[in-house]
Amino acid sequence: MKKGIKRSLATAAVCAVIGVTCLAISLPFGGRAQAAEIVEKFGAPIRLNTLLDNAISKVSSISVENVGTVKTGKNVMVIAKGKDIKDVELEIGAVELVIEKSSDKNISYKADDSVKASVDVNGNDLEIKAERKEKSLTKLSSAEFVLYLPDDMNIDNLKINAGATSLECNVELDCDKLAMNVGAAEMDFNKEVSVDKANITVGAGSVNFDKFIAKEADMEVGMGQIQLNGDIKDDLDLKCSMGNVNMSLTSDEDDHDYEYNVGMGTLNIGSITSAGASSERKIDNDSSSKYKIELGMGSVNINFD
Repeated sequence: MKKGIKRSLATAAVCAVIGVTCLAISLPFGGRAQAAEIVEKFGAPIRLNTLLDNAISKVSSISVENVGTVKTGKNVMVIAKGKDIKDVELEIGAVELVIEKSSDKNISYKADDSVKASVDVNGNDLEIKAERKEKSLTKLSSAEFVLYLPDDMNIDNLKINAGATSLECNVELDCDKLAMNVGAAEMDFNKEVSVDKANITVGAGSVNFDKFIAKEADMEVGMGQIQLNGDIKDDLDLKCSMGNVNMSLTSDEDDHDYEYNVGMGTLNIGSITSAGASSERKIDNDSSSKYKIELGMGSVNINFD
């Protein structure tokens, strides 16, 4: 009887070794998602960098559907090493997105059970899509998606597409290019955002920057609003229809040249005021920085510290 048990245990051990070996061999050939699913199935924290450390260097892309959305809502999925990622694209549906500082050099996330998430890593590009599983608006559970980024991460291109959601960013962002398309979302950036080139479109939502530093910025506001503190050093191209834009800048008023076209809205740029009537004007301060503003029925206020 004891010999039979020993033989069974030995057979099980051999099978386990063979299984691990087959899993390792399969990783570069499409077994990546299956490996992650196995880890998730048995309740262990998911860390793809550890699991796929060797395989990542042998393949050009990783696509994992729903991995990291765990029943407890507590486990964290490591997506990729932050230093290797240069382009980040976030496609956010009706969920609450929170960006926090990572405890290490990795990018990771955790999500509530009601969030459907997909992750795609292709070379230095990372794309994350997160949306609410529930379709009914009458009974909604919490749908929070927390993304962890290294605080010293330098991003070449950051794209954020957000519909009817909320975003709270509690980590400093340093980007060459920032592109944001905001529907009815409410976004709060509570740490410094530093960019070379920003392109921001706001529909009916709102975007608030506690500290925003840009060389160039293109901004378009429909019925929403932009609130920012900081500076736009070189060129600003601002179009505002019925919304509101409020800026508090650290530069001086005469550091910029101005060209504006105002319909029925109210425009205040330092000591310059235009309100209640259609007007066009160019102001030349012999500066290399150009501020161009087109205003419809909304309001634009630019103050200088």
